[in-house]
Amino acid sequence: MTNAGPIGRPVARKEDMRLLRGRACFVDDLHLDRMLHGVFVRSPHPHAEIGAIDPSAALAAGARMVLTADDLPFADLGFVVRYWHAAIRGGTQSFLARGRVRYVGEPVALAVADDPYRAEDAAGLVEVDYRPLESVTGIEAAMADGAPALHDTWTRNVAARFSYERGDAAGALERSARRVTHETRFARQVPLPLETRGAVADFDRARGTLTVRLSTQAHYNVRENLASLLDLPESAVRVICEDVGGGFGAKSRCYGEEIVLAEASRRLGRPVKWIEDRRENMLATTHSRGIDVALELGLSEDGRFEALRATVALDTGAYVFTSGIATGELCGALIPGAYRIPDFSVEVLAVGTNKTPAATYRGAGQPEAALAVETLVDRAARALDVDAAGLRRRNLVRPDDLPYATATGFGGIGFDFLGGDFPALLDRTIEESGYGEAVQTRSDGSRLAWGLAGGVDVSGVVNFESARVRIDPSGDVLVRSGMSSQGQGQATAFAQIAAEALGAETDRVSVAMGDTALLSFGRGAFASRGAIMGGSAVLEAATALRSRTLDIAAQLLQDEAADLDIVGGRVVRRTGGDTGLALGEVASAVAPGGPLFDGGAGLEAETV
Repeated sequence: MTNAGPIGRPVARKEDMRLLRGRACFVDDLHLDRMLHGVFVRSPHPHAEIGAIDPSAALAAGARMVLTADDLPFADLGFVVRYWHAAIRGGTQSFLARGRVRYVGEPVALAVADDPYRAEDAAGLVEVDYRPLESVTGIEAAMADGAPALHDTWTRNVAARFSYERGDAAGALERSARRVTHETRFARQVPLPLETRGAVADFDRARGTLTVRLSTQAHYNVRENLASLLDLPESAVRVICEDVGGGFGAKSRCYGEEIVLAEASRRLGRPVKWIEDRRENMLATTHSRGIDVALELGLSEDGRFEALRATVALDTGAYVFTSGIATGELCGALIPGAYRIPDFSVEVLAVGTNKTPAATYRGAGQPEAALAVETLVDRAARALDVDAAGLRRRNLVRPDDLPYATATGFGGIGFDFLGGDFPALLDRTIEESGYGEAVQTRSDGSRLAWGLAGGVDVSGVVNFESARVRIDPSGDVLVRSGMSSQGQGQATAFAQIAAEALGAETDRVSVAMGDTALLSFGRGAFASRGAIMGGSAVLEAATALRSRTLDIAAQLLQDEAADLDIVGGRVVRRTGGDTGLALGEVASAVAPGGPLFDGGAGLEAETV
């Protein structure tokens, strides 16, 4: 007997009723007893020295506290990060600006008052002596002779430089029969989630514990930073991001404001809330894109790709964030795409400017690589006067090339193609779409044309995730995940995965995530890793739990586990027929007081 299972069939989404009925809990929905409110004082200048900071007027007007960089015991410490590229030359951001501001919106101080309106007024009363400096607002200007230096460790304002190479690209280009060039400039973008950043920090002096509820994609990384910077044990720090109104990559890191807010709560012994307004969000939450890609492709007379030379220049803004460097790194790594290019050279530069720091956003380098390269291929097809689809087909990695090492990678891990048939995928796309290269001119003079492009993306970055799946004596299944959710429907997907693996009913499965108290460690939702990493962790735990469940059922039935199956939440025989055992009864057998209780945690399995 087999279980049809819920995967591949429509099921009612677990999240919808709560979200649609307004029963979600976003950060600004939280109203704790004795809660205070914080507003950050932000720089109005793109580049300026900071003289004195005078909070006296704000304190006289009723502010409970004004914090500056000099007040922070952790001011000289750095963030705990998941990944740090060896090519980065310093230039990280302080939690509050010290000595100099380098972009409009940089936080300089935090004012805390009894309500958000008083806090806003208090922030406006903090006097900051700014001494404006010359600023740079573009990549070329930043690297020019005599440009203002943003950081002492950045030569010509280059924050990082690294490359990918195979063979001799310069020599191969010289020998190529045809050469085609193209430059693409991607404007900066603001991720702009519906819910801006925000946090409520609540330090309990009696217990020495800190609870922070915030809008983030990376709650465990925030916990790591809070514990490290505030000198607290991780067991004393809890980070909750139950509902998050969009992130798109901008919330996939810890921000200085979150740490400063927690310090304010610790000093005051009261909860402190900060909610970013939309203007702050556009100024101070990390931006992305801002990449210039210059390409040169060498081809043979019959249209074989022989060499590629590329320069990827990322406007990293005023400070370097690891996720910002990752955007440039991934763009460079994906420049060769799925094409066979025997010789190539890709240089990546991260260049500092007096702008909001850059970080990840929606694909983080993949769209920039794909658009630039595919436009270049179209130009090559026109230069050779050949079919653009045929030119792509001729140069794609073929099944008999596999496994194919791309000679690029990310985070020290090389990218290899292990499977797939890219030419067949191209042919299927053309056939099913009705693609044609002739431009059609309509009767009104407008023209209709097809575009064709391919791209390679990566998912599962930061290859670790946790999950625990438990069957309780009632027969209900609880899934705990180290992931977070910003609207992807992961509660539904994880419930389907667990139900399919266990042979349970989806409506008996509940999913909890976005809380560091659920599991000892996790990573969160970013880089398209929800299904591949979070889902795989749930699958692994549920599969192990299924095996244990059948072993226990076999003991109860004095049968062989291999002869049993689970369908619809009941243990059945593979030859047909119900055994009379439901999942809840199996769980009861190993619960305290049950006949098979062994002192363990009950009927559960965990992926760590």
